[in-house]
Amino acid sequence: TDLSKDEFKRAWSFVGSVDKKYHGAGIQTFQHLKHTDYACLGPYIKTWMKGAASWHPSVIGHRLRAAHHAYFWLIVLRDAITELTKLAAHRVLDAIAKDVDKHLNHYYPRLPAPVHSFPFLDDMQCFTDYEPRSIRNSSLKNQIVQGLAKKESDPGWHVVIYENLVSKSLVQKSLKMGYHDFKHLVYGNSESGPLSFFVSLPRPGPVFICQTPGIWGSLPKGFKSLWETSPDMHFTFNVPFSTATGASFAFKPASAAKVSFKHTKELDICIQLMGTSNDSNSDHFPPGHHVLTLLPKETTNIIIAWLMTA
Repeated sequence: TDLSKDEFKRAWSFVGSVDKKYHGAGIQTFQHLKHTDYACLGPYIKTWMKGAASWHPSVIGHRLRAAHHAYFWLIVLRDAITELTKLAAHRVLDAIAKDVDKHLNHYYPRLPAPVHSFPFLDDMQCFTDYEPRSIRNSSLKNQIVQGLAKKESDPGWHVVIYENLVSKSLVQKSLKMGYHDFKHLVYGNSESGPLSFFVSLPRPGPVFICQTPGIWGSLPKGFKSLWETSPDMHFTFNVPFSTATGASFAFKPASAAKVSFKHTKELDICIQLMGTSNDSNSDHFPPGHHVLTLLPKETTNIIIAWLMTA
């Protein structure tokens, strides 16, 4: 709007550097700072600010952003289909495809190489219980074969919505506002016992364990980052599928290989597992059905939010 047209330069000037590097990127910015002034002009929407902060859209704002994205993408799709339909009336598809590729490569070249190198693969399996998520069979909880408590009062590792660790009222407040995005995760400590995950690798590849970013980068009281507590980690290799995916698996140190891990700035909230004691420099694990077991050393809690494998 006219009231917020100068906000891009003031609050989002850094986005300009991204736009120059990634030509054709669809960038959408949003803020509520001018709503008070706009309310005097109308039309006034009484619930517009419900669930909003200056950096975060309201419930209605989320829907508006989704509609905004969909509108422009659908226009692009409509125009492309219309143009291709006209061309297909008198040209063969292979010739049209070549012209389209030439056009896209000229005006929207492929993305440049990443600014930072990183060890994550493009086609990794990502297991998490965050909501919402589109791949329902990628549950982190379903990968756990030992250590998960059946009830909140039972010993072991527990599943919790992260926001409940921050404030008991936060989840209820969010549900009333209609939000569905929650960080479901697993947490525990040295008193929780071993936590074992089924890891199935179709080919040699890396394995990562990640925690939640926290609120503004900070974890709640009584929690530490994975790399700060240095839990012991073991791989039990080539476990029969029926054992690894059933309720009969029991961690046995004598049958497992202890592995190390590394944490770097590029890994951010993740740690990367690093080979066995015989090959500590290897960052790839062999294909097969394996079980990864964590053994915390401290009574301070740690969080497991994602498991990523090749």
